[in-house]
Amino acid sequence: MGTTWRVHISLSDLSEFLIYEEDSTTEAVKKAKQLANYFDVPLRFAFSEASSNYVDDFLKQGNLNYKKSSSESIKLIITPNQWKIYSKWNLASLGILLGEILKQSSFFLFLLIMASAMIHFGAFLNLFIEPLLAREDSSLTLNLSFSSILSFFRPERSWKTITQLSIAISIMIYQGWQISKEKRVYIDKNNLNVFAGKKKLGQLSMNELEFVVFVKQPLPAILLIDRNSAVEINNLQDEDEFRALLLRIESGVKHYQQLCSSDHESH
Repeated sequence: MGTTWRVHISLSDLSEFLIYEEDSTTEAVKKAKQLANYFDVPLRFAFSEASSNYVDDFLKQGNLNYKKSSSESIKLIITPNQWKIYSKWNLASLGILLGEILKQSSFFLFLLIMASAMIHFGAFLNLFIEPLLAREDSSLTLNLSFSSILSFFRPERSWKTITQLSIAISIMIYQGWQISKEKRVYIDKNNLNVFAGKKKLGQLSMNELEFVVFVKQPLPAILLIDRNSAVEINNLQDEDEFRALLLRIESGVKHYQQLCSSDHESH
């Protein structure tokens, strides 16, 4: 599933005008910053959280209440030269994933059942309508039983249904695999590096890092943005885990930015 970023201009009367659409996070943020500078207005991310001026909801670290299971899945290792922040898969993570799979599969099964019921109901109405259209006198005898009523809602056993169900299960397994990948953020005085599993998502310069923000809609993601690029972290368990990761990253960035400021002042 893809995401299209939209850049809006909001007026004082609360009306909004769509200015730009972009699939690339980096290009969308660049365009938004250009427009904000041109019109001399602040830049805001809708449906977002962070301890910065770019968000809808300003967060304070001491006031955040996130689930214990989610906060425990975000680990931190501090060494003299680096902070390592990473997501750790555990039994609670497996329970959350299975619950999400059951929720989505239940919804898909409901759609199949309703589609089957509509097909049977259409055939049922056809028994009445067809004789009327043919202008024939007819009588209809219905023999109903509990099993026949249940069969009315039973999904059709066709190759289409099997294919649709297989595709849905495959998508859920793929999503689970993406969520289970360990997300790692390495922060030092020079760079911030982000990995998902063995894949490097990007590298940002600490000197040029502008802000970190948690965007909740349409799909939860953490955006890390510097002057020239943006890195997106997604596929975590839930919003609480995103918030826990956000706070860790903000703390690490603040630590090394203050350290760099102290070094510059001493020189």
